[in-house]
Amino acid sequence: MNKSSELHNLSEQAASYGIDWFQGTMKGIHHIENWMIICLPPQITRHQSKHHSRSINGYNECYEWDCGVKVMRHDKHPDMGVHVIFSGTAWRTTLEDTGLSDQELINYYNNDMFKPTRIDVRCDGFNFDVSARTFATAVEDGECQTSMHSKTYIHGIDTNADTLYVGSLKKRSKLLRIYDKGIVEGLDVNWIRFEAEFRQSYAKSATAHIFAESKDINETIKELIIGIADFPEIEAWRVLLGDNGLKIVQPATGVGNTKKWLLTSVAKSLANEVFKDPDFEQTFIAVFKGILNRMIDKHFNADNTLE
Repeated sequence: MNKSSELHNLSEQAASYGIDWFQGTMKGIHHIENWMIICLPPQITRHQSKHHSRSINGYNECYEWDCGVKVMRHDKHPDMGVHVIFSGTAWRTTLEDTGLSDQELINYYNNDMFKPTRIDVRCDGFNFDVSARTFATAVEDGECQTSMHSKTYIHGIDTNADTLYVGSLKKRSKLLRIYDKGIVEGLDVNWIRFEAEFRQSYAKSATAHIFAESKDINETIKELIIGIADFPEIEAWRVLLGDNGLKIVQPATGVGNTKKWLLTSVAKSLANEVFKDPDFEQTFIAVFKGILNRMIDKHFNADNTLE
């Protein structure tokens, strides 16, 4: 039985915690012949192969390993260092392929050479009678305790997969996302996700907090999420982010597939608009190409500063 099936058959309340994105720059190894091996744990480099991939953020040499982690450098600018990117899927695949835990994998980067630039942590709740709308209502009722000024609620068209953002969507230096993960994945599962994103200096302090704690990493993840916002009036929140004794499960590696969402929910919405107005197809393509070209230009002309 695969993990998606396990979620479908899960009848009791359960939780899952983990790291959902991790990236940063390692200095001092650019000139070493095996630079792309040194910046990754040996459990990856000894047993997996790599291939060339597209560079971003001003780098001009990039390799992607089987698990999905990317490492890149600029062969003419050693001061940029070597950049490492674990997407959420790459991180989960690495854990499955190597048998490492979240704590063991991130501890590889607990050294003076590595500077974290982004880390996302997550808490997933299964079979709780709440949705993103529940938390948006709490914000409206003044029941959200946070120092963040910006709070944005977005209702998903067609899918009803809503998202509440606590923090600036523009700066994204520290941001909490609460969304209906089960609906996004097209699963008939009551699945809510709390996802905290930290960048730049906030990423450094959040990662340092994980390194410094001797307790279970799940408890540290709860603290990081509550550090952005707290919803003490919502029972599901209190249970999931408290000392809950819940059954711990792990979502399948394939979960979190943005392409799947684009090809289902987004594609359906676009097709509906084109059906009503055929001229909209060319308008959309023109806008899409314009955005893509600006992104490409930005990446090729960017310096080492990650937004």
